[in-house]
Amino acid sequence: MVKQRKGKKRSDGASLQGQTNTNAKNSTTFKTKSEKKSASEAIGWHRVALLVVIILLAATVVIYITNQSRLSEDDHTPSESVSMRYTEIEIGSSASSDDHVTSESSSDKGKTPKVSSEETTSRQDDDELKRRQEGQDVDEKKTTKTTKQKGMKKRGAKKDSKVKKGKTKTQSQEASDRVLQSHIPASDQDSGIADDIMNADKLLEKRRTSDALKAFEQIVGKFPSSVRAHYGLAMSLDQLADEQRSNQLLTQSIKEYEKVWELSDLANPSDILRPAVDRLANRYAFMGQSGKAVMYLKRYLNQFSDDLPLMRELSIQYLLTGQNGKARHVLEQILKLRPNDGFAMGHLGFVVKSELDYEKAIPLLYGGLRGDDDRSREGRFYFHLGDALQRLGRRDEAYEVYQEATNNGIFTTPWQRSLYNAPNLKAQPWWKPSETPYVDSIRLLEANWKTIRDEGLSVMNRDTNAFEYEDENLRETGDWKQFTLFMRGSENKDTCSRVPKTCDIIRKIRQAAGNKRGQVKYSVMLPGTHVWPHTGPTNCRLRMHLGLVIPENVRIRVGNDTGTWEEGKIIIIDDSFEHEVWHEGSSMRLIFIVDFWHPDLSDQQKRTLSPI
Repeated sequence: MVKQRKGKKRSDGASLQGQTNTNAKNSTTFKTKSEKKSASEAIGWHRVALLVVIILLAATVVIYITNQSRLSEDDHTPSESVSMRYTEIEIGSSASSDDHVTSESSSDKGKTPKVSSEETTSRQDDDELKRRQEGQDVDEKKTTKTTKQKGMKKRGAKKDSKVKKGKTKTQSQEASDRVLQSHIPASDQDSGIADDIMNADKLLEKRRTSDALKAFEQIVGKFPSSVRAHYGLAMSLDQLADEQRSNQLLTQSIKEYEKVWELSDLANPSDILRPAVDRLANRYAFMGQSGKAVMYLKRYLNQFSDDLPLMRELSIQYLLTGQNGKARHVLEQILKLRPNDGFAMGHLGFVVKSELDYEKAIPLLYGGLRGDDDRSREGRFYFHLGDALQRLGRRDEAYEVYQEATNNGIFTTPWQRSLYNAPNLKAQPWWKPSETPYVDSIRLLEANWKTIRDEGLSVMNRDTNAFEYEDENLRETGDWKQFTLFMRGSENKDTCSRVPKTCDIIRKIRQAAGNKRGQVKYSVMLPGTHVWPHTGPTNCRLRMHLGLVIPENVRIRVGNDTGTWEEGKIIIIDDSFEHEVWHEGSSMRLIFIVDFWHPDLSDQQKRTLSPI
């Protein structure tokens, strides 16, 4: 039995109940008819024809799926919880077409972040920040409400990763287009080919990208030192890479942008140098190579200082690569040039909070939310401001911030603050097994709880370092570690080799082993531990806790209700709701965490949602 006791209702009275949604399917039937041949011949030929059509359709689907996956293979995805790490997804990038993303950053792609522990959703910033975005582009699109803000402005969620035809252009793309449309030669040599460049530009503007590419290739072949021609070639390759979703073409476009830098006269630069560097850094970040993005941004700023937009971009790339100190220096320089810069205030507040200086971080985060830059009104900044206020005991103020974000479409409710969400899923903090389609899987886990427990204890006894510390700054006090077996739908072969029977059990549970937005792991907590109130990154999963070693005086609050664990029994929570944990007992607590797909998700959503 799960022990629960009713807690006090929050003053905001936010509703904890969601709604369910259903999907409809359509079917199509085909009829065939023959007028000239006999009935038997007609049936035979039509069967052959139908078979050919099916084969052609199947081939078309395969080609489409292949193209759709090309750019996504290297994408970075969001991490397990909203944390002190700055990642692109959080600012606004990695959500799939079924995600209703409420805050973010661009697309961070590159490293595979460590996932934090159990009741938390750790680094929700996702790796998405590394691909900067739609401003870099990632593989999940976001949809957010566009309600008018009161007091603090709403942070419009940035679109996730890979740019598709018809998407809104980024600032760097718009700047590049303006240069293309100006048709101003960049050098005397270009003056002799101005007409050719202008004609190629027009092809690119009309999205006759392949024709534009051929035109610019011919110009570059005749005039290899033409900066303007190389820039047009880079833009053509860049645009074609988006259309065909090809990393190979994207790499070629990057080389051409670099050629623009190499051929430019830095003492007397052309108008296209800056947008070329901007786009070059953008593309490198999209490819997960923030180090290269930083290199070119620094080179440009060393020559042409005080370029605020590129200084902001440089600070983001530093944050994406974990160089918070360097990011802080750049942000402070921006504030010297523009004291009320909302972007710099919000991002500096993020850095300062990561240093646990909550008092100093709060006014900076407020400044960012009330500033004039959308990138400082993303969900992450509402989250971290509220979190800092809560940690200083200013809970009422924290919930005012959460309510503001909810009113602006950033959070679902002040309680449910996940950022990577699918719409119309049933939402409640606690679930009963009978409310899910996973009763048989729950019985399987509970029937084998001693096996799972004994293998976990054996690992702890053999190797004290096997369990990793929670590293998301979610603990106020105490000691909290984890041992992960499955993450983002993939098995960890090394850890599973240490608990083979447990992993054999999990492999039989497809909705858990293949959950790209979940984990399977052991979680151990020592006496004296308190985990701050926090939320997970997504509403797309249900988190099951199997009690293995449960002492007295341990409890977990999810939403308004507080419960505890029981050995051999499972409790089910939705960790996208705020939850908090206390261990006031005298011996360790060990549980086994298994994330299942939310039962309201369709099979297509499960296939297309990006990993977390």
